[in-house]
Amino acid sequence: MPVEELLRQRLKENRHGPFLFLGSGFSRRYIGLANWEELLRRFCVNIKEFEYYLSSSDSDLPLTASKMADDYKDFWWTSAATAEERSKFKATAKYLSSPLKISIAEYVKSISSRKFTEDTCSHEEISELKKSNVDGIITTNWDLVSESLFPDYKVFIGQEELLVSTPQNIGEIYKIHGCCTKPNSLVLTQEDYKRFEASNPYLAAKLVTIFVENPVIFMGYSLNDPNIRNLLSSVVRGIGARNISKITKNLIFVQRVRDGRPYGARETIYALGSTEIPVTLLVTDDFSEIYKALQSVEHKIPARILRYCKEQIYELVRETTPSEKLCVVDFEELDDSSNIEFVVGVGILDRLSDKGYQPIVLEDIFRDIIFNNGRYNARTLLSSTVQAYFKHTKYVPVFKYLKEIGVSSHAAYNNVSIPLRCIDEFNINDFRNSQYSRFFVRECKGMNVQEIVSNYDSDKAAFLLPFIPWKALNCNILKEFIIQNIEKINGKISTYSTYYRKLICIYDIITNGWQES
Repeated sequence: MPVEELLRQRLKENRHGPFLFLGSGFSRRYIGLANWEELLRRFCVNIKEFEYYLSSSDSDLPLTASKMADDYKDFWWTSAATAEERSKFKATAKYLSSPLKISIAEYVKSISSRKFTEDTCSHEEISELKKSNVDGIITTNWDLVSESLFPDYKVFIGQEELLVSTPQNIGEIYKIHGCCTKPNSLVLTQEDYKRFEASNPYLAAKLVTIFVENPVIFMGYSLNDPNIRNLLSSVVRGIGARNISKITKNLIFVQRVRDGRPYGARETIYALGSTEIPVTLLVTDDFSEIYKALQSVEHKIPARILRYCKEQIYELVRETTPSEKLCVVDFEELDDSSNIEFVVGVGILDRLSDKGYQPIVLEDIFRDIIFNNGRYNARTLLSSTVQAYFKHTKYVPVFKYLKEIGVSSHAAYNNVSIPLRCIDEFNINDFRNSQYSRFFVRECKGMNVQEIVSNYDSDKAAFLLPFIPWKALNCNILKEFIIQNIEKINGKISTYSTYYRKLICIYDIITNGWQES
């Protein structure tokens, strides 16, 4: 059966959304990151040869890393080549293995900041993956690929952080082997793996609901990967042999076409000791088939908002003396949830325009800034709907409506009785994704709007355009770019809706704002 067809069928059979379980092959495919052995070999340049450590460890990589770490610490603490790392991380280099982990983490972080490989295959795949609907990601990778693909998801780093937290199993990323942003969290040495395996049953218990309820798609792993086999063994023990049938249709492995594997989708048996588990095997070189099937999953509410609501409901039930604040806001506008504890979207807004009693949502306002077709009463809109949205996000375009009521300067604004909380807080850096700042300086500095729009896909361009000095922004080209991508301001359609909305705010400020803003 074709890969995309069978995966769509599997996803349709389950009423819960899928999880991705990502291994090193995933990062190698999209950012060219070396595998574990290659990473260790890279950091043997200034100590003994890698083969020395490998042979003295009987080719056991965790033990190899432990032996390397013992020698590497002396080099790291004394060499001029690592002076910058020492200055930055010496306070956190608390353990024998910390220096090696710090150097590896910094290297992985530098690779993560590179743009995705731009060959035709992977570029198309990444575009499709960004449109995928997944409930969450579990990964043993240390890089930042998952966060860059799903920037609105909450990240849990390391096994301990996940065990002591209350994950909601939606809109979340579980980095169970640590992350390059926290070097000491990396599971690298023999000692790290012993600690990890000791807690593996507890981790499996934490994840068992996911494996029972959600399709779990393994990508970037060999079927014989010991990390996966150990975790699945713990999950199987946790649910009991009699309940194996509850996960059989949920385990989906993606493999590349090689080693004589026939292309396509089929059922196979995954043996864990004496236990045999029926699983789905998808064999393909075109992962866009996988991602297109994932787009067939429909969420009526974005995953990040579902996660937040589940978290708050949990707290509401758990607390004996609740102190919740309630607000009424469209869920698409919940960019800043730090000042509320639960969200209820109910009721009818006042008549504000020709739309009558149909509620005006923030998406309508964004469209009106660009198309000027809303026919809203500017003063009423500012004093009610816009003011309500400003309580929860500063990314609300207001200057067009202020201009319509005769407010064209800060002094004039101070004389009107419409307290828009964030009007004085607009800062150019608020509209920039700091993750791309170095990339912009290195690759795009001096580019104009047309050059960025022409050289990058629309999502990347939406990240990069705010880095252009506002006085140099060509608003006509910017407006045309926004119009071409206007549907992406809808969070149900695009994971990156916030960035397109920020562009509209910038357009509003430049074309309608006053000079001193």
